[in-house]
This record gives sequence, C-alpha cells and structure tokens, in this order.
Amino acid sequence: MEDDFEKPNLPAEAYRYNREYVDRDGFQCIRCGHCCTEMIDGYCFSIDDDQFDYWVKNKPSLLNWIRNYEGWVNPRTGEDVNACPWYRVQSHSRYKLHGPVCLIQKHKPAVCRNFPLSVLHAIDCFCRGFAHLSKDELIIRIQKEVDKHQISLRNAKYPPQQEMIQFIIDSGLRAKQRVLNDEYTMEYTRHKYEQK
Repeated sequence: MEDDFEKPNLPAEAYRYNREYVDRDGFQCIRCGHCCTEMIDGYCFSIDDDQFDYWVKNKPSLLNWIRNYEGWVNPRTGEDVNACPWYRVQSHSRYKLHGPVCLIQKHKPAVCRNFPLSVLHAIDCFCRGFAHLSKDELIIRIQKEVDKHQISLRNAKYPPQQEMIQFIIDSGLRAKQRVLNDEYTMEYTRHKYEQK
C-alpha cells in the first residue's frame, strides 16, 4: 500500500494539509514584503482552474506570467522570477499609497490572499503579522494548533501523511521556542523601528 503514495514535498504538502486548520484571526500584515521577496512560496506557486478562470475574466494580463498553471514566470525570458513582480515600494505622488504595495491586490493568487495560514505558519516562515500579540497569547495559540495536528497524526494511516503532519508539529515546536526566546517579538520590534 505504501508504494501507491509518493513521498510528499513536505513544505508544499504541509501547506495544503494545513489549510483545514486556517486560523488567521488577529493577523495584521505590516507590508514588509518578506513573503513577496524572500519566500519562494510567495512567487513560485501553482494555481487551480478557479484562479485561472478568474484571471481570464478579470485580469487576463496576468496569464502572461503563468506557465502550465505555475507562476510567476517572466514573459520576456520564460524564466522563473526570483521575487514577486507585483510587489513595489511606491514613492511617486500619483499613487494613493506610499510605501510597499501589491500592484495586483484585488487579483492576487490564493497563495497570497491566504498567507499565512495560522500563527504557527507565520512564525515558522518569519512572518511578523502576529507579532503584536502577547507572548502568552502566541504560546497558547501555537500549542492549540500543535494539539490539533497531534490528533491528526494519530489518525493518519499512511507514512507520507504521517511524515507531513510530523513536519508541521516540529515547525510548531520551533515556533514555540522562538516565541519563548523573544526572537519573534524582537524581529517585529526591529521592523517597526526601521519603518520610522
């Protein structure tokens, strides 16, 4: 039975698995651009038929940046991009927003709209969108999420699925340690100081 399953690409598979645990309550994007410029998941991703159809109807120019349902690909070179082409830091007066903006905010892919999936995912990816929460609240939310995944691990039937869930649990334990050591909050504080 084991041979019927491919070993998953753990971060991507874990991300998909983790969707059922989405809890973004309290998330506040600070527009730092970390997910757009530093994380490969932010600019190398797959889209589904619904996203494709939406862009066909509402933003067909984005399809130039997609190849085989994967993006972002530079339409001039055919090469994968090394940062999101739609993230910009605007200072020109014709833009209403100054500072970091997404040029396709209303049309961005689901991977962007749903990032991060949870506080655990945010901390593991160094996203600072939950850093305004107290240390105690962060610890409680991480532990709650890890507990849910441990229940899933007990019910998992196949080794690849078990490995994927264990990957998420391990991420949660690393995230918890980062919070306990004040590393997560220090990153947020440093970013706020640099913005002034």
